[in-house]
Amino acid sequence: MTQLNFKQGEAKTVTFTVNDGGSTVDLSGCTVFFGVKSVKTNVAYIFSHDDGDFDKTNEDTGIVTLFITAANTNQTPGTYYGELRITFPGSPAPIDKSQDINVVIEQAVIPV
Repeated sequence: MTQLNFKQGEAKTVTFTVNDGGSTVDLSGCTVFFGVKSVKTNVAYIFSHDDGDFDKTNEDTGIVTLFITAANTNQTPGTYYGELRITFPGSPAPIDKSQDINVVIEQAVIPV
């Protein structure tokens, strides 16, 4: 399982590379979503980012980037449950694929 590590209140850009069996997946025309929950079974996300928040410049090579803000990571230290969800266009209905991601927020040296 993929893991992302942050310090409390840390902002940084995260790059996701989507592949299938080692081959990158063309994400052109796809919708991307990233959300983080405190408990995997919760309905509500503590923070999330919709498609428009992603840099999809390299989507044709399976690469998307996302800026995670300091406000996003200003959480109680611990392990959270992230989900990267890709919706592929299609008919009669779009196909959703997702991957669970551990999001670890470590205590900052100086409290935020």
